[in-house]
Amino acid sequence: MPLPSGLEASDVAAVERYRALLQVSESIAVHRDLTALFRSLAALLHRLVTFDFICLTLPDPAHNVVRLHVLESSLPTRIQPGLGIPMVDNVRQLVWENQQPLVISHLERDERFPMLSDTLAKDGIQSLCLLPLTTAQQRVGAMGIGSVQRSAYDAADLEFLQQVAAQVAVAVDNALNFQNAQLYQQELARERDRLKLLLEVNNALVSTLDLRQLLSAISSCLRRVTDHDYASVGLYDQAAQHIRLQALDFPGGKGLLHEEMLFPLQGTPSGEAVLNRKPVLISGAKLEACDPSVSGLRDCVPGVSCR
Repeated sequence: MPLPSGLEASDVAAVERYRALLQVSESIAVHRDLTALFRSLAALLHRLVTFDFICLTLPDPAHNVVRLHVLESSLPTRIQPGLGIPMVDNVRQLVWENQQPLVISHLERDERFPMLSDTLAKDGIQSLCLLPLTTAQQRVGAMGIGSVQRSAYDAADLEFLQQVAAQVAVAVDNALNFQNAQLYQQELARERDRLKLLLEVNNALVSTLDLRQLLSAISSCLRRVTDHDYASVGLYDQAAQHIRLQALDFPGGKGLLHEEMLFPLQGTPSGEAVLNRKPVLISGAKLEACDPSVSGLRDCVPGVSCR
């Protein structure tokens, strides 16, 4: 829609910024993925604000860092999403705890945040604006923009970016809640599959007396939830102090492993499991070192499965 003639430049800028805020709202409504959202934001905001990168950082209190979650940059940079940035006390206090924006007009001359300044200066960034992202329910993270130009952000830019940040905060919070809900649904599905497997194994136990048939049935059930190529049952022969391979399910085997084989207690995975009464997990070369006859098997839990 064209603007009426006769408007002052400041009025035109204000109208354009309100239009941009409306477009930000529309973009938030259609983008659930945060990377796609920030890519859209970068395209929208470039018309009104000078910047060479825009990013989203989220707190990682377990490691006392803020983690770079999304980065949209027009500059070549070694910084990549996933990077953990130490939570410098004065930055954390200002932006995170006090929920105040931080504007730095000349990073090279700013001595308050040397670690932050050095990191960004390597990419030529001179101006920085960090804005807290907060909803009515919680603090979410921070949005940052930076420019290779000095003094890139004035009071009008800051006011506009704070309005953008208020909308972005809701979008980020919704996206994180959606991701958490998906993870919870996936965990529920995995738990459902585990319970179904246990039921099927229990049915096999009560309906099958032959040990070989029982192992085959259990192994078939397990393949639906965990990939494996080998399964066996070894019985401890106390008199002989050996493990006897009583039943074997190894369709891809070459005949090196066969039923009635004897394995010593010492120096074998199955012997270690029996002696310590604990599961044993070994892989690759360590497994082959235990017994040359099982060469080629990996990630083996003796007596249960091998992948």
